[in-house]
Amino acid sequence: MAQRTLRVHANPWASLDHEGRPAGHCAFERQPQHVNNHQGYVACECVASEPEKLPLGHAGTPDQDTCWHFSKEPVEVVDGILGYYRRCLRDGDILPADEKTARVAGIAFTPIDQAWAAAKKLAYSKWFAAFGENPAEVDPFQRPRPAGKEAPQDVTARSGAARAASPAKPATKKEGA
Repeated sequence: MAQRTLRVHANPWASLDHEGRPAGHCAFERQPQHVNNHQGYVACECVASEPEKLPLGHAGTPDQDTCWHFSKEPVEVVDGILGYYRRCLRDGDILPADEKTARVAGIAFTPIDQAWAAAKKLAYSKWFAAFGENPAEVDPFQRPRPAGKEAPQDVTARSGAARAASPAKPATKKEGA
C-alpha cells in the first residue's frame, strides 16, 4: 500500500492518568533518520509544572506534576506501508478528522465533537467502575498554567523552528468545505 496523508485529531480520553486527567496520546511514528530522537506526539504535548522548591540540604528529587495539553485542530500525518497511524485510528488512540481518513483506516466516521464526547463518556465510566467516583473535570484543550505565569501558546502555535522540525503539520480546509 502506498503512503497516504491522513487528517487526524488527538483523542485526549483514550486514557486517563493517575489523577483521572485526560492523557490519551499517540507518539509520532519513528522514522529511520530520527532513530535516536523522540519526535513528539500527534496534536498534543506533555506539560510539566515547575518543580517544587525543596528545603535547603534536602537531597531528594523535586516532585513535578506532568499532564497533557491537546490541540482541537486536526493534523496531517503520513501513513506508510506499515500502517502505524491506521492501527492507531482503529485502536482509538487518534480520531479521524474526515470521512476519507476513516475509510482508509476501515472505521466509521463520527464528527469530532461527538467522537470526543463518546470517548470521554467511556473513559469516565471505566474510571467510575474502578474507583467509585467520577474523575475531576479537566479541559484537555486548556493548557495548565503555574500560578503567576503568563498564558502559554497553544500547542498548534509552536515556534517556527519547532514547527518546521515536526513530522506533522496542521491540516488545511479544502476549498468549499
